[in-house]
Order: sequence, then C-alpha cells, then structure tokens
Amino acid sequence: GGFTAKSYSQIAGANERVRVGIIGFGLIGRIHTRSFHGLKDQSKVVAVSDCYQPRMDACVELVGGDCTKIPDFRKMLERKDVDAVVINTGDHWHALQMLLACDAGEDVYLEKPLHLFVREGEWMQKVAKRTNRVAQVGTQQRSAAHYHKAKELLRGGAIGDIVSVQCNFFRNVMPGIGNPPD
Repeated sequence: GGFTAKSYSQIAGANERVRVGIIGFGLIGRIHTRSFHGLKDQSKVVAVSDCYQPRMDACVELVGGDCTKIPDFRKMLERKDVDAVVINTGDHWHALQMLLACDAGEDVYLEKPLHLFVREGEWMQKVAKRTNRVAQVGTQQRSAAHYHKAKELLRGGAIGDIVSVQCNFFRNVMPGIGNPPD
C-alpha cells in the first residue's frame, strides 16, 4: 500500500528525537552513550546490546533506567522503536553489523575502523546507498584543518617520495611504565 495522511504523521521529522540503540558498551560505547544521552532534545538512548550483562546494566544505569537490554544485537535491529544504532564493538564486527543495520532500515554511526578489508568497505558503500541509510564513521581526528594541511604538504612532495609508512601507537595504561610503574 501507499502512504496515507496518517502515515506521514508517524514519520519522525528532522526536529524530533532520534531513538538510538547502542551496540557495544565498552570504553568507547560509554563515551558515545554519554554524548547521545546528553542531547536530550535530539536523541534518546532506548536500547543497548552487549554480550556482557554487567555492561548492559551499566548502560541502563547511565541513561536512567529507560533503556531495553538486548544481548543479541540482531534482535535490536528488528525493533521499530530504534531509529539509529551506534556500533562500538570489536573491530572485526564493524562491517557485518553496519551491513545488517542498514538492511534493517537503521541509520548508523560507526566507530573506527570502518572496516578491516577494502572489499568490506566497498560492500558497505553499496549497502548504504542501496538502502538510502545515513552511515557515518567516527573519524573526527582526520577531519581537522591541520590534517588537511599535512596531506597537502605530503602530496606536494614536501618530504620527497613516500615509499613506506610505519605507524606505532603507545597508550599510557595502567599499571604504567617504569619500575615502580609511574
């Protein structure tokens, strides 16, 4: 059937709150949940999915109790009271969960990395386009002006021809470095 006048009244407008489902409530999931929960006029965290029960309990506590716990993220994607999902799971889950979310009619905010293999990224683009879903990856650190300037310099040959790149990441986590740990 087609749309009726009643159908249009049930479509959320741009100024209405987006009902958000959180998939993965670890360190980054907690940060994103706080952010979305803080936007009370724009969004409402209505569901959380995590394979670890205490994390789901912590999410419900953070948002004040009005949040459904759903251990299997696929069940969250079946719900009609979730408009968009925030994917904060392990890196190897990102592509699959994004593809399934778009196919289920959900818009997606996806934590980095977007995917592990180039082919996954190609599939993700095709599915987002086919399903007409909004899909965004959290690459805030790559969009600032100084990153664009660095890219221009590198592409312009400022340090010569680049033939190899090595990246390392060291995180200062407990217990720390040194003896005793600092």
